[in-house]
Amino acid sequence: MKKTMFRMLFLLSLTTAMALFSGCHYDLDQTASFDILSKPVLLDTALLQTLPGGEFKLELEENCEIPAQVRALVKKLQDQITNQEIDLGAYGFLPFIKPKIEVRALHINEVDLNATKNTFTGINALSFEIKDSSQGKSIRLQSQEITPQQIPLRPVENMDWLAFLMSPDMECMETSLSFTGTPPEKPVSFTARAHVTVKVRILLF
Repeated sequence: MKKTMFRMLFLLSLTTAMALFSGCHYDLDQTASFDILSKPVLLDTALLQTLPGGEFKLELEENCEIPAQVRALVKKLQDQITNQEIDLGAYGFLPFIKPKIEVRALHINEVDLNATKNTFTGINALSFEIKDSSQGKSIRLQSQEITPQQIPLRPVENMDWLAFLMSPDMECMETSLSFTGTPPEKPVSFTARAHVTVKVRILLF
């Protein structure tokens, strides 16, 4: 009995010390990936706009799925942590703790354009823009090292996508890409996949 009481007091003291030391919260990062195009897109010379300075532009279809995907991702993370599907013990939490969860930010690490038919050969540099259809706000990503099969893109600015995509006014998004170089000889079909880091705060009390 004494041993049990001592153990309970020790665990309570440890939990209290953790809360005081961390300001009653703990921040952690969770990574996730999701598609940002509803279906493969065709990059065809016949669909391109020619811009001044030898640049080409392709307007993609309006996408109403991205905001819903992000909201579903945030809810999934909240549920996973609340149900302790994510091992909080790995972060120093006791197994019986049921903390409150706040998803505080979402940062894009990279968006990969992956060729599913033919290649990106001929493209020197590419930028990808995601624009809020209703508010006119936009996010731009710029290509890194381009290969025939893949174009990795990274944000021009390190901003919080959560506030952008979780806005109640956000319904649909317009996407477009522009590039320099020469258009691929054969039409290229490609998909786009985002790799993100979600900033999560675990509130102990």
